[in-house]
Amino acid sequence: MSGIRALDSLSGKISGESVLKGTLSGIESLNGSICVTREYDTYSGDYKVVPKASGSQILNTANKVLKEDILVTEVPYWETSNESNGTTAYIAKEVDANGDQ
Repeated sequence: MSGIRALDSLSGKISGESVLKGTLSGIESLNGSICVTREYDTYSGDYKVVPKASGSQILNTANKVLKEDILVTEVPYWETSNESNGTTAYIAKEVDANGDQ
């Protein structure tokens, strides 16, 4: 029994939608390729998102292929003077040029 030694193990999951081809050897290697045979829909939503002050935004990207990265822009922020001789800051609020909501 002194000649028996443990080798590294291979673990993981391959669903029925994929095919794994290759060779395994006892020298700690795996060679081959994996082919995914399932087709996915292309994402058709916005690729540029502006954060909002309230409410969540969901981009329906699950199980879809994207053509490019999605850009989440910086949180909108600006300041205006107010009637009290101070400054009003707007963070992620949608207002017009006059500061009206």
